[in-house]
Amino acid sequence: MLTERTIRDAKSRARQYVIWDARIKGFGVRVSRTVKSYIVNYRVDGRERRATIGRVGELSLKEAQARAADLIDAVRHHGRDPLAERQERQAAPTFKDAVDRFFGEYA
Repeated sequence: MLTERTIRDAKSRARQYVIWDARIKGFGVRVSRTVKSYIVNYRVDGRERRATIGRVGELSLKEAQARAADLIDAVRHHGRDPLAERQERQAAPTFKDAVDRFFGEYA
């Protein structure tokens, strides 16, 4: 079972590794040389995906577990792919892009 103490006591190694939670399947903490992050693994269309929920210290374990449960629910019950949705949002033009385009073409 993943606990605050387990996370706190996790030491960095030469290679990153994951400590998996026994209660929420696919939820864990990735420990790298410089940072510990909450992650969740899931499958969409046969592809394994890994989403970062947030950094340890910025989120509590309970907050990260709640976010992981919401993400897993979105995948399992609504057929969504949170990583693909995030990539689409990041690729979408911003208001600044629209203003720059407007002034570049019409002003």
